[in-house]
Amino acid sequence: MSEAKSDAVWSEEMDKEAHIGTYDAFLKGATYGTIGVIVVLILLAIITL
Repeated sequence: MSEAKSDAVWSEEMDKEAHIGTYDAFLKGATYGTIGVIVVLILLAIITL
């Protein structure tokens, strides 16, 4: 997803590899966090029934 950007949007001050790595880590964390919340909600629903 982050590979779609052209090099024209990156200035010399920006560390492209660090930015892309941080963004990918954020997406992974958000994905696993969302999955974790869904699992907890399902477990709570099962336990309370």
